[in-house]
Amino acid sequence: MSGLMQSLGLLNFVYLVLVGIGFLYALLSLLGHSIGELDLPDLDVDAGDVPSFDHGEVGLPSISPMSIASFVTAFGAFGLVSSQLFEAPPGISLLFAAGGGLGVGVIVQLIFIYVFSPQTSSLRTHKDVIGSTAEVITSIPDGGVGQIALVARGSRVTYSARTNSGQIFKQGEIVRVVEIIGSIAFVEAR
Repeated sequence: MSGLMQSLGLLNFVYLVLVGIGFLYALLSLLGHSIGELDLPDLDVDAGDVPSFDHGEVGLPSISPMSIASFVTAFGAFGLVSSQLFEAPPGISLLFAAGGGLGVGVIVQLIFIYVFSPQTSSLRTHKDVIGSTAEVITSIPDGGVGQIALVARGSRVTYSARTNSGQIFKQGEIVRVVEIIGSIAFVEAR
């Protein structure tokens, strides 16, 4: 590998690694999407005591992982093109890479926000979920974490779930959501 690094130069090697990371991320995302839809009904995982923190409501849109991956890939690609094809010096190559990466990342983020994101009327808040009934899809052990599914604003969503009462809920039982802290829904018997 050091022979490749010496022939390319350190900066070009970094550019090449970033392009490879972006390609690998895209490939794993495609494979992961298919794997993520597998249903394992008898799998019951106890994550133990997982601390959670209430962070309140945040008003800024999150940056999609695809935007970050696009930035990384474009940074590497623009850097390679500028240094290898246009023979730009390292400082100019870095500027070209940063500008190209930022431009591609912003475009992908805008596509993510305006094309793939749900409309404002369908966004769920904690207020939409608290008080609603849900089905236990992964058993909730005493002191452990399970999973629930419910319908909020017309779409089915899942949450990791715990109980404060020490009660155990089996798969298929119906519960009521009483609180959400972080990404954990706290439930009780309906």
